[in-house]
Amino acid sequence: MDKLTILRRCQACLLVAGVAFVIAGCGGGGGGSSSAVDSSAPSISTLDVQQRAISGGTNLSVGISASDTSGISHVSAFVYQQGGSATEHLLSSAGGGGYSGSIPLPRNMTTSDQTYYVYVVVQDNAGNRVISNTRTVVLPGLLFPGQIPNI
Repeated sequence: MDKLTILRRCQACLLVAGVAFVIAGCGGGGGGSSSAVDSSAPSISTLDVQQRAISGGTNLSVGISASDTSGISHVSAFVYQQGGSATEHLLSSAGGGGYSGSIPLPRNMTTSDQTYYVYVVVQDNAGNRVISNTRTVVLPGLLFPGQIPNI
C-alpha cells in the first residue's frame, strides 16, 4: 500500500469515528424534567445605614436583608462622594438573609459638611443583580478652623 492510500483510509476512519461520537452525544433530553433558569433579581426587604463616631473618624454601619430563590452569592456596599469613584466593601452574612458591615470614613477636619453616598448591590447565585436606593450620609464640618473634634 502506498502512503496516499493509507492516508485516505485514516481520514475515513477518523470521519466514521467522529460521526459516531456526535450521534452518541445526542441522546437524552426526554424524561419530562426541566430545570428553570433563574432570571429574577434578588429581593431587598430592608436597608439600614447608620453613622457612629469613632476615634479618628466615623464608621458607617450598613445592614441589609435580601433573599433569592437561587441563593445570594454576595452583597457589597459602595461608598462615594460627589464626583469621586465608589469604593466597594463586601458585607458579611449575619444569618437569616441579613448582611452587615462597618465602613470607616475619615474624620472631617474642614469647616464644610462632607456628604457621602451609599448604595448596596446584591447578586444571586445565577448572576442576577439588584441595586438598592442610594442613602446620603453627612459628616458635619467643624464650627471654626482649629476646633478640636469631640472624639
